[in-house]
Amino acid sequence: MRLTFFNKDDFLKNVTVVFSGNVMAQGITFLASIALARIFTSEDFGVFGVFMSFTSIISPVIALRYDNAIPLPAHADKAKKLLIVSILVTASLASLLILLAILNQNTGWLFSGHNLNENRLLILVPVFSLVWGMYHAWDFWLVRIKKFGKSSWLKIIQSSGVALGSIGLGLAGMSTGMIWGYVGGNIVVSLVSISQSIRHGIWKDLPSWKEMKETMREFAIFPFQQAGPVLINSISLWLPIIIINFHYDDATTGYYSLVRQVLSIPLFLASMAVSKVLFQDLADKVNQGKNLTPRINNVMIANGVIGVLALGVVFFAFEPVFLWIYGADWEPSVAFGLIMIFSIVVKFIFVPGVVLLTVLKKLKIAALWQGVHFLILVSFYFVETDFMTFLKGLVLAESVIYLLIGGIVWFQARAYDRNLTNAATRENDID
Repeated sequence: MRLTFFNKDDFLKNVTVVFSGNVMAQGITFLASIALARIFTSEDFGVFGVFMSFTSIISPVIALRYDNAIPLPAHADKAKKLLIVSILVTASLASLLILLAILNQNTGWLFSGHNLNENRLLILVPVFSLVWGMYHAWDFWLVRIKKFGKSSWLKIIQSSGVALGSIGLGLAGMSTGMIWGYVGGNIVVSLVSISQSIRHGIWKDLPSWKEMKETMREFAIFPFQQAGPVLINSISLWLPIIIINFHYDDATTGYYSLVRQVLSIPLFLASMAVSKVLFQDLADKVNQGKNLTPRINNVMIANGVIGVLALGVVFFAFEPVFLWIYGADWEPSVAFGLIMIFSIVVKFIFVPGVVLLTVLKKLKIAALWQGVHFLILVSFYFVETDFMTFLKGLVLAESVIYLLIGGIVWFQARAYDRNLTNAATRENDID
């Protein structure tokens, strides 16, 4: 089978641009993590891991998924309305969550007995979601107009701000410096995004409130059918850290969080680059009436080759390299990582293709899969065993879940292509 993934269209070029930006951004994150591992304790990493879990659960739905629709319309004016709607929805929901966080700090009615609440840091979760949501909406606009270089630079600015802030505050003696640095770096990239949007003239000739309401109704499928499943998916992705923190302690959570980040970085670089470009590429193909299966096949094959190579590198070189970089104090992370790599690789191979379900608006199918994912992971809340046994069960469950979604994506692509072929055949018969 010929790998059309490597043909002469712009797909590979755009993936390379995004991948290069992600390499630089995640390279900054990786180098910063070396310094942070020597500045902060495993307990500090555990508290930060829980904070990051909460922000990562809320942020993807802070715009009710209207931001994800920005690349889809055929006409730019409708996409601009979606951008404005995304920012307004983000600001409204974040403001509500800030009020709830303030109420919780005063009463402890929702979330109490944790370092985040005791140190009055919970309010930073909706603040982070606000600035991240504004940046993310603008990033989708850049994807739509295929300014992948600018999108990559924003990612680099974000990572640099987070790294410098976290290291600086850590050196100043703040045990919560990673949290404040994480929020501060995203404030910086949000301000840069606003500045870019002004220069692009986004805020000129704003649509009327009536036009925005019509746009919200037209794309209501995203908040009503996608936001809920995506929220469940986000919870599923980050729930393991919260459950580990609940059952074990901050130190174990910290060891797990660090090695999860380190192992995910190389594959995350490629995965995010492919997903971002694949989303727009598949949307273009649908608008042009082209087949989708060849692209899905070649992405999965390429990711599979990279994943197998990653497994080999981890098993032969991970332990000495990791301990040399991070130090002997982080030795428990090595044992965790040698187990976790299996589900990380399976996820890398199949998850980028999930954007197909959004492009085809097969949101109920995505919701069903995400619901199964969520229920399986929630069941681990009731598991009481030693941590290594817990981790092996978690990795096995996640691997099966990601294999399932890979099969679903492939069959949906095949079904779409068959429908195209049948439609073309009917037209020829009529002629």
